[in-house]
Amino acid sequence: MQPHDLTKLDDLLHDSRLRRVHSPRPDQLELTFHALRAAAGAVIEAPVLIRFDQLRAVGLGYDTNPAVRPSQLRLATRPRAEDLARWPGVEADCFATGNVTTHGHSLIDDLLLGTPEDFTTAPVRISFLFEQPWRAGGEHVEVDLNIAAGAISAIADGAELPVDTWERQYDEWWRLWSSEWEKPEGPDHPDLAAAIPGGKPDARPPTPPPDQPAFEVSADELPAELAAPLRDWYEGSVTQDWHRVAASYLNICISAESRANDLEQTAVSLQSWPFARMIDDWWIEGKAACVAVRGIEHSAGDDGGEALESVWTFSLVQTHGAWKIRTHMQGWPAYRSAKRIAWWRKPWKRRWPTRVK
Repeated sequence: MQPHDLTKLDDLLHDSRLRRVHSPRPDQLELTFHALRAAAGAVIEAPVLIRFDQLRAVGLGYDTNPAVRPSQLRLATRPRAEDLARWPGVEADCFATGNVTTHGHSLIDDLLLGTPEDFTTAPVRISFLFEQPWRAGGEHVEVDLNIAAGAISAIADGAELPVDTWERQYDEWWRLWSSEWEKPEGPDHPDLAAAIPGGKPDARPPTPPPDQPAFEVSADELPAELAAPLRDWYEGSVTQDWHRVAASYLNICISAESRANDLEQTAVSLQSWPFARMIDDWWIEGKAACVAVRGIEHSAGDDGGEALESVWTFSLVQTHGAWKIRTHMQGWPAYRSAKRIAWWRKPWKRRWPTRVK
C-alpha cells in the first residue's frame, strides 16, 4: 500500500470495527479490523490487518460533550507509551482519514511516541476516530488514534491485500447488500442486515429566512475573539454563505470546500436558520473554549413556519492564534433537551414576528 492509497481507507473502512491494536516491536504497530468485504457472492469473515512499519509517532486525542472542560475529563482508561505493546481491549466503530492527522486539536492530547513534527513530515500519516466506552462523568468519549510511520501495508489471511483487490471486495459487499435487501424476507447475513438503507429527504422549494439579524449578541457578553467564528457561523448560515460557515470550523479531516458543499446539501433538506440572541455561558481553558448560545431556530413551513427557542453549545479550539469551531450540539427547552430560563431574561423572544415555542 502506497501513501497515496491512504485517502481510500475512509471508504474501505466504512462501517468497520476496530478489533485489536498491537505493537509486536517498538517500530511496528498493527490494527485489526472487521471490514466490509465480499467475493463470489459471499461475505468474507476474515479480518484485515493494517500494519505500520518504521513507526515514528503515535498520539491519542480525547473529545466529549462540548460543555466539558479539559480539567473535568476523567478517563477510566488512558493508555501510556508502554501500553503500545499490550493495548487495552478495543471493540469500536471506526472512521479513518489518511494523509492528515488531527493530533494536537482534541480536548486532551497525549503524545505516546515521537514528536509533534513527525505528524507533518512522515510519509504515512493517518487518523482513526473511534468511539470508546471510556467515560468522563458519564459523558460519551470519542478517541482519535493518530499514527505517523514510514510504510503501511494491508494483510488478510496472512498475505498482503492489494488495494485494488480490497476495493473490488468492498464493491462486491455493497452489491451483495443491495441484492439481499431486495428480497421480500430481507437479508440473511447479520452483517448485511445491520446496514439499513435510508431514503433521500424530500426536496422542498427554497424558502427565504426571516428578515432578522442572525447574530444579535451584546459585545460585553463574550470576548471578541470567541464571538468572531460564531458570528461567521450564524450570519453565514442565514445568508447561505457556506464558504464563510466552513471557514469558521477547524477543517483538518475535510477541506473547507467539501465542508461548504456538505453544509449546503444539509441546508437544502432542512430549511431552518439559526439566530443568536444571548450568551448563556462561556469559558476558556488553555487552548479549549466553550460557548453556549441561546436564540431561535426558525424552520420553513406554512403560516410563517415554526420558531423554536434553541441552545447551541460550541466547542472551540485555538490554532495559529485564532479560535475555530471544533464541533457543536443543539438542544431545545421545549423538548427538555436544553435548560429553561426565566421569561423576563428573553425579551427578544417576544419581539420575534411569529410565536416562539
